[in-house]
Amino acid sequence: MEFHPSKNLLVGRNHTGKTTLIRSLFETLGATPQGELEQWDENAASLLEFSVDSSRYFALHQNGRRALFDADFKLLISTSKFGDWSRQFCEIADFNLVFSDKKLAEVAPADPACFFAPFYVNQDGSWQADWNTFGGMKRFSAPFKPILEYFTGVCPPEYYSASAEKSQQNKILEEHRREYKLLERAMERFSKTVSLSGPKLSAENFATEIEQLTKEVNELNIRQESLRNVAVREQELLKSIDHQIHLADAALAAHDSDTKYLIKEGSTPLICPTCHAEHKKPFLDLLEFAEDARVLRELAARLREDAAEVRKRTQKAFTELNALNESYLRISRLLDTRKGELKFQDVVGSIGAESAFAAFEAERKQIQGAIDAVVLSVDGLETKLKELRSPKRTKAILSEFREHYATSRIALQLQSIPTKTMQLASRPSLSGSGGPRSILAYYAAIWRTVQGKEGTYDVPVVIDSPNQQAQDDFNLPAVLKFIAKDLPEGMQLIVGLETPTDFPFDHQVILTEKYRMLTEDEWAPTQQLMEPLLKKMYEATLSKA
Repeated sequence: MEFHPSKNLLVGRNHTGKTTLIRSLFETLGATPQGELEQWDENAASLLEFSVDSSRYFALHQNGRRALFDADFKLLISTSKFGDWSRQFCEIADFNLVFSDKKLAEVAPADPACFFAPFYVNQDGSWQADWNTFGGMKRFSAPFKPILEYFTGVCPPEYYSASAEKSQQNKILEEHRREYKLLERAMERFSKTVSLSGPKLSAENFATEIEQLTKEVNELNIRQESLRNVAVREQELLKSIDHQIHLADAALAAHDSDTKYLIKEGSTPLICPTCHAEHKKPFLDLLEFAEDARVLRELAARLREDAAEVRKRTQKAFTELNALNESYLRISRLLDTRKGELKFQDVVGSIGAESAFAAFEAERKQIQGAIDAVVLSVDGLETKLKELRSPKRTKAILSEFREHYATSRIALQLQSIPTKTMQLASRPSLSGSGGPRSILAYYAAIWRTVQGKEGTYDVPVVIDSPNQQAQDDFNLPAVLKFIAKDLPEGMQLIVGLETPTDFPFDHQVILTEKYRMLTEDEWAPTQQLMEPLLKKMYEATLSKA
């Protein structure tokens, strides 16, 4: 089967192989569409010739094993491991999209399904409100927004290269910091056995120790000032809350007194003590008065809970301040050791400790230098990421996408709707026959945006069975006309349709045989082409065993 570089139409009744052929395109390249094929031989072999820029390749697939050949049928990879195939595909397609977790600890590279998701409208999963085109994508956390941002140019490929590098640098930084903590723990344990604070024979070691003590004192001062500020603020807040509690309690006490007066016998009419006006005592007013009391009680209870929380935070701040005081005393005792008369025994006892001190300090400086270098690298990458994700460019791309969606809706005979707040990943959720047309308008807006000046790839578009949700004789022609005439020029398009259409396509294939793709007269040339490649694929596997 040969495809025209522009618009292709596959026509055939049910079970003549339209969906089988279309699914095989993606299955061969490592993207498994949703849905099952009835009476399909799992051992069937498929060979797909495709090109990336000016380079031609052949992808071979049989029962989960895939091989890739260059234009001269030189084997590039043969594997049954999806991860290996995915890396090879992304490498030749220069597809460097990655997904990171919230802590940036792990980087998950995208796969062929991510590459083709915006460009394949699958009849088993793409015509609804959810992204459900390919299987296996749930292993990624919310992948569709970054996928669409990647292809439309909101975040260009360079952004994800920098993002992946930043994730790796963060992992390296975490390792260095872990080493630093282990070193500090080792120094602390060693100092419990052999004091590191004795007299120093080396002026350099003495200067280093003074520097460390000065640094520690400065850090203690900063922390102490911060804790004092926290303690003062919390005490002021606690005083304010206590005052509010007192006011609420007083108001409740007054309410109780007023309630007793209102409900007691003989208090009708109600006379104002100021102007002496007489008022009736309707039941609704009593209810409103009771509701005020309920709000007051709820407020008082909430204030008491807040007060308890503030007291807890205040106590924590004072506890940390006491711990700081102990650190101050420890440093003070170290400084006091310099005042006494130096003994020869002190000098002899400190020689071994001084050597250990020098070794620890050298290691600490080395790790700290590595940490500083990685931090600078991460800061530089963060600056680069901000530059690549330009708010101005993002706004222009979103505006273009919304305009394309609004235009496509009109062409597909749907009512005009506000699109000002619509995002790239905002798939329409419209019921009835308008649902598939709104989905098609949405996909078309993505394709037009990808084809714009900020788009990153020119990927073939495949639409399987656009006659969804019983389009009538008025809407179905509008759908077919839109697909044939209104989609971007120069884009390779493959459409599967049950019945012929008068709208022009560059290449049309009519499928008539049910439950088979390969006819008898095609067998010999196909076998001649496939057998040597299948042999190479399996021989490569045997050679690795």
